[in-house]
Amino acid sequence: LIASRFYLPQWRKQLALMRALGMTQGQLARLFAAQLTLLALFASSLGVLLGQGLFALSSDYLATLFAHFRWAVPWSSSLMGLISASLVFWAFSWPIFVKLVHTPPQQVFRAVTPPQALWLSVLGSGSALMGLLGLLLPWHLVAWTLVALVLVSSLLWLVATAVLWGLSKGQTISSGWFAIALANVRRDPLLFRLQLIAFGLVLYLLLLMTLVQQQLLAHWQVSLPPESPNVFVVNVQPEQRDNLQQQLQTLSVNAELIPMVRARLTQLNDQPMISDSPRAKRLLDREANLAVLDVLPAHNRVIKTLENAKDNALPSVSVEQGIAELFNIQLGNTLTFDIVGQSASYVVTSVREVQWQSLQANFFFIIQPSAALELPLTYLSSFYTQLGLVEQTQLKQRWQADFPGVMWIDVQQLIDQVRTLMQQASMAVSLLTLFTLVASILVLLASTKASQDARLRQWLVLRTLGANQRQIRLIGLGEYVLLGLLTGLFASSLASLTSALMSVYWLKIPVSLSPSLWLVGLVFSSSSLLLMAWLTQSSYLKLHPRQLAQAIED
Repeated sequence: LIASRFYLPQWRKQLALMRALGMTQGQLARLFAAQLTLLALFASSLGVLLGQGLFALSSDYLATLFAHFRWAVPWSSSLMGLISASLVFWAFSWPIFVKLVHTPPQQVFRAVTPPQALWLSVLGSGSALMGLLGLLLPWHLVAWTLVALVLVSSLLWLVATAVLWGLSKGQTISSGWFAIALANVRRDPLLFRLQLIAFGLVLYLLLLMTLVQQQLLAHWQVSLPPESPNVFVVNVQPEQRDNLQQQLQTLSVNAELIPMVRARLTQLNDQPMISDSPRAKRLLDREANLAVLDVLPAHNRVIKTLENAKDNALPSVSVEQGIAELFNIQLGNTLTFDIVGQSASYVVTSVREVQWQSLQANFFFIIQPSAALELPLTYLSSFYTQLGLVEQTQLKQRWQADFPGVMWIDVQQLIDQVRTLMQQASMAVSLLTLFTLVASILVLLASTKASQDARLRQWLVLRTLGANQRQIRLIGLGEYVLLGLLTGLFASSLASLTSALMSVYWLKIPVSLSPSLWLVGLVFSSSSLLLMAWLTQSSYLKLHPRQLAQAIED
């Protein structure tokens, strides 16, 4: 959108001249549409070739990171890239295209504002965006995604407007080169909003994939209670129970072997379980682990209890809160499970709140033992050990020999594997985001070139009025540093807000604000734009007034 805003208006005088020479508006629209379509296809093809080339170069490295990695036939992805890139091109170019094809012939002689066709612009861009979403998503999600995009875009636009208002207030209390730099930043309000949102979102994604995910995992580990279980032992058979319990005691581990059984929930109040929820369907289609206990675990908080539960003829079952809400299970309901081909019914006597991130042994259902039903029990245990990696490996090998079929699960090893996978995935996404950031900076470079004459005229006036070389340099570079700082502040704020929401609602841990996140965001964005400004403006910043005038004429 930023690029089209500077590129397409350069055609205005040529289009006005064609209209003055007798070309109809329909002919002009068809000619201009054909040119833009060719441009879109050329740019899309170039992007697809570049993407396929980079993927081919990195395929050997990716094969070392991901098991079963293979390079599929690129034709379908290339076609998808061509179509999606062309739709993106037209979605953002359409409003300016509509404006330009309505250019009147009088534009040849004087600046004339063409009539606005807002409904046509919205219709064209919306259709292209709908086509893009339909290409990438299932159709039943397109409407919701479009609504979400509109809401998020409106919110970001309001934030950018608030920042623009703050700059106007800051300009009134500032002076010297800083006031002029502020005025330059807010010279074009629409361009400022687009730059802040576009570059801010790209930098936000980069921060999210690199710093935020690492900090969240580290904060989650720190939030775990001391001596949280770091080893799980599962699939212990009844005949192995006593010997394994003795082995745990020799390790000075006070761990309980919890009896459990595999079962599938089939009925609620003697009615088949039916649900439209994808998560509910997944849970109903597979077996779950049911703990078989007389007393509920101390680390589970009971939030609802059925009165006179002992008067029920059926054995009791305690249900986890989330499962109870998912299936609308109430106290006193009867649940029927399929346990190795035999049906067993239980009455719901309590609902529990479970802290899944505590690494304790937790269950969706805890059933009461019943003498009338013989269950194929296995046992599970979790405990904390301070043994080193070598000692754990030796103990694991000895247990595998003494207790065949028993599985030892090292939680710390799983966490390390998750961290490695997250780092590998985030690295791939970060590279794509970094590539997008470079493309965004190139677009900013193009817009800088397009507005260079206005900038040179301002510097010439300031030099004529007595400004020295240092002040001109501060004004010229300060504009981009300010834009970089605002972009970094915008991206860091979004990343911190995302981190806080994920901490509270997903990981259930206290919010921990990271100063390094803000520091990296501010320094990276401001230094990137400062480097770009120096590369593009340094030659002009050294010019004397006469040389500036010559550069404007050229």
